[in-house]
Amino acid sequence: MSALHHHFGDNVSIEGADAGLHIVAWLRGIGRSSEDALLTEAKREGIGIHPVSPLYHSGTTSSLPDYVGLLMGYSALEPQQIRGGVELLAKAVARVRA
Repeated sequence: MSALHHHFGDNVSIEGADAGLHIVAWLRGIGRSSEDALLTEAKREGIGIHPVSPLYHSGTTSSLPDYVGLLMGYSALEPQQIRGGVELLAKAVARVRA
């Protein structure tokens, strides 16, 4: 969580931190319309992230925020791997914003 706040500041909100296996990170700086581009850029960086949008029923997507939500697992990762992955995510986000 600290790595996400370091790279994204107030543009990230995190849910589910007490779950122990994953979190949902909402990136307010990336519009939902850029979700596919972000997933492509993240894949280029070698990181696996999953959007939350497919988890919503098709009739309820209007309740989704206008920005990207990512399901991010961390249970099998060491802290340095998490920090490195978030840094790569920040690079992917920067390319999408450009």
